Amino acid sequence: MPQHTEPEIHRCALDQTILGLFFLGLERGNGEFLSTLLDPPSSESVKAAIYSLIKLGALENHEQNEIELTPLGCHLAGIPAPPRIGKLLVIGSLLGCRNAALSIAACLSSPRSPFERVNVFAKQGQREQREEAIVTNRDAELKRVWIG
Repeated sequence: MPQHTEPEIHRCALDQTILGLFFLGLERGNGEFLSTLLDPPSSESVKAAIYSLIKLGALENHEQNEIELTPLGCHLAGIPAPPRIGKLLVIGSLLGCRNAALSIAACLSSPRSPFERVNVFAKQGQREQREEAIVTNRDAELKRVWIG
């Protein structure tokens, strides 16, 4: 077993982190700020995260490889969700279907598949015991109330 776990910056997606750094003005798209960390992420993962944010429309690549935050990126930086989910919420609100967008975002944010089968009969015996205990307690409570 390793003595230390892998740093969080290596295990998680960098999209939200880079978006926040652009919003704060600490990052320019070259990974300069991230390279100053104790355990900096690889340049490939930084480039992949920046590329995905450009494709999402949160960042914009100008001439001379200058990368800037777009107005959508400013909004996404303030939403505590992955940028793809945040864009769904922003666009859903703009189009007037906020409730549907929230429902879809909740489903997409769940780590569990909606198509995963749940075995409801595995704990059938435990459920019957609980129901029996509830009925017994309810009967005892009714007797106590009526009899005094």
